[in-house]
Amino acid sequence: MSDLMERRRELLGPNVSTFYEEPVHIVRGDGVWLWDNDGRRYLDCYNNVAHVGHCNTRVVDALCAQARTLNTHTRYLHEGILDYVERLTATFEDPLSTAILTCTGSEANDTVIKFLWYYNNALGRPEKKTIISREKAYHGVTIASGSLTGLPLNHEAFDLPVSDRFLHTGCPHHYRFAQEGESEEAFSTRRADE
Repeated sequence: MSDLMERRRELLGPNVSTFYEEPVHIVRGDGVWLWDNDGRRYLDCYNNVAHVGHCNTRVVDALCAQARTLNTHTRYLHEGILDYVERLTATFEDPLSTAILTCTGSEANDTVIKFLWYYNNALGRPEKKTIISREKAYHGVTIASGSLTGLPLNHEAFDLPVSDRFLHTGCPHHYRFAQEGESEEAFSTRRADE
């Protein structure tokens, strides 16, 4: 494992963490399960694929078919993008009828921030730009989404948050962050008052 960790540090840099004190060497996934190099099975409750599962045949087939046809985004006219967005927006409630496609959650969060700021500018409220997030919350690693993220290591290394528009309130996890003898109600009230 130490050779793999050293190789990882050399190729990905020292700031890419493994999230665990004892690194897990995952070699494959299927559905909601992951397997390590020793054959031990883990329930995957963390990765972004949990909602469709690892190696979902339908998703893999669709990815392969699209990659064999065209690898693009909304820059060009293409029926595939429009067909997808029609199916997606058909699941929306009125008045939502359009979609903005992004590649990552970080990019999606940045887009929402820009829309919120644009919206308030359009309404003549340019001072209304503050966004409150929670300590320990993860929202991404771009400049804006990283500023929302409530993890000190992400902030210290990159001088985040970038402005006083991003505020953080305490983590609402009673078990880990309540004061000794503090009831859930008192804890919740204290957090709400921050």
